[in-house]
Amino acid sequence: MFTSSAVKSKNPVYLLLLFVAIRLTIGAMSGEALAQGGQSSTGAAPPSQQATSAEDSAAKPRYREYRGVKLGMSPGEVRQKLGTPRESRPDEDGFILNDKEVAQVFYDADKKVRAISVTYMNAGEKAPSPFSILGVEVQPSSDGSLHKLIRYPEEGYWVSYNRSPGAAPVVTVTMQRIERQPGKQ
Repeated sequence: MFTSSAVKSKNPVYLLLLFVAIRLTIGAMSGEALAQGGQSSTGAAPPSQQATSAEDSAAKPRYREYRGVKLGMSPGEVRQKLGTPRESRPDEDGFILNDKEVAQVFYDADKKVRAISVTYMNAGEKAPSPFSILGVEVQPSSDGSLHKLIRYPEEGYWVSYNRSPGAAPVVTVTMQRIERQPGKQ
């Protein structure tokens, strides 16, 4: 599991694994299933991705930016807000903000922010609450984990909140632009 000492030491192997895990999470969440309304081939939404549309929840998203970084910004604008990335590739930047908080910013083919994912490790009360991010209360699973995704089609993006179980939970907050499929509105 994630430890603050690994981030403090800025262990490159740990950071690589963390960024790969975040990237896989973003990739899985942004796949065709979510573009199709969060349904699997059987038509049921996976329980770990309790998806809700904004009509069923808060009308306007609470989470619109992270430390001044918004969807649609350029890499230069992002770096003005967050500083020099620890890891950088043409389609993403990885930032270590402190020993408990890392962020990953993903860019589209036009070099504009398409997704922002922030992980709070062992942050306790310093991690944002589901209500502060989503505007709704989220009931924990029997193991204490939380999973909720809300789509804001009018705003053109979705926001998810995930918390791992355990005494030192990891919280990941992700916002991502809703990709428009050709021929669909």
